[in-house]
Amino acid sequence: VPAIFIDGKTPPALQVKSQSVAPGANATYEFRVQNDGNRTQSYTIGGTAGSGGFTVQYLDALSGGNDVTGAITGGGLTYSLNVGETRDLRLVVSPGAMPNSPAAGTTLPVSITLTGGGTTDAVRTNTTVTAVDQADAMVRVNGETAYLTNDLYETTPSTQVKGLTVNPG
Repeated sequence: VPAIFIDGKTPPALQVKSQSVAPGANATYEFRVQNDGNRTQSYTIGGTAGSGGFTVQYLDALSGGNDVTGAITGGGLTYSLNVGETRDLRLVVSPGAMPNSPAAGTTLPVSITLTGGGTTDAVRTNTTVTAVDQADAMVRVNGETAYLTNDLYETTPSTQVKGLTVNPG
């Protein structure tokens, strides 16, 4: 799992992590916020919401944890951090499942900011949808309006079977 650190010292170009995932899969990122000052300070974490067929979820722990998406993408989630104290959080970005997923090659950039004490630091993730090829064979009887079993994939048909009775002659 790619990890990024909001530390106020690393150049922004180095605070970017990227992943490519298939439609419906999760790209998981870990991020840490840290007080590098010399006094206790309240810091607010803000972040990008999901859009364009991607969902974004923020959690307040590296495993399990509480969903804090509404706070981070709303007004921000605030922590009071002592000198040197850190908080680890997790970001899960998911492109929608096929057949309604974002197009292959589509990237959702997510920016996460940490603001407090008159300072701001930011990191970014880039999640890109990989290409997936999926054949979908469907069948119907002449005159029917709908095809049988759209979005059902079988190499040996058991569900995608259509029968038709014909009269001799």
